[in-house]
Amino acid sequence: MSVKKYNFNEEEITCLCKTGEYIWIAFKGKEGVSRLYKSAIRDPEDIYFEISVPVDKIVAMKADDSYIYLAVEDDICIGYVLNLAIPLSVYYALEKLSGVDEYPVDIAIDENLYCYILTPGKDGNISTVYKYLYDGTNEDSIIMDESGKVINNASSITCDLSGNLWVVTYEDLSKLVKIYDDSGYTYDYWPIYKSY
Repeated sequence: MSVKKYNFNEEEITCLCKTGEYIWIAFKGKEGVSRLYKSAIRDPEDIYFEISVPVDKIVAMKADDSYIYLAVEDDICIGYVLNLAIPLSVYYALEKLSGVDEYPVDIAIDENLYCYILTPGKDGNISTVYKYLYDGTNEDSIIMDESGKVINNASSITCDLSGNLWVVTYEDLSKLVKIYDDSGYTYDYWPIYKSY
């Protein structure tokens, strides 16, 4: 196995996402603008184009066959969705809902063009998942505040083939949370024990 090192002139790579023969590379923002490069997967220095995203940081990315979904640190938007066919000109802003005062930590997507943006639930907040349609329409907010099952310090989210969401926390003990897509979004969790 060989390792090749690529040097970019940007300060910090915040996340990556692969689509077909391309890799999307997000760089931490400077003066409120983050950079997103579309590069060849076989040679990341071969940059096809650069997109300036008006946010402090792109924290996570996922993609399907049509769109690339971004979770971002910004005061107005919680995410963006870019059309893969024409990302330079067609994008949708996912505006923060009133009262959202945390930046997201991760994003998940399902097969129905929905994205789920996870906020952590730190400093007195509760972990929440915001469900958006690809066009920026907010569909739902899943606040994990059921009595006796409050979730805090969420760090990661994914979606399974049945449409259920899985969240993990970074508490001591960490929790694995399953949010059921049962037309009401209920959830259960299991503590994750250290075994060493």
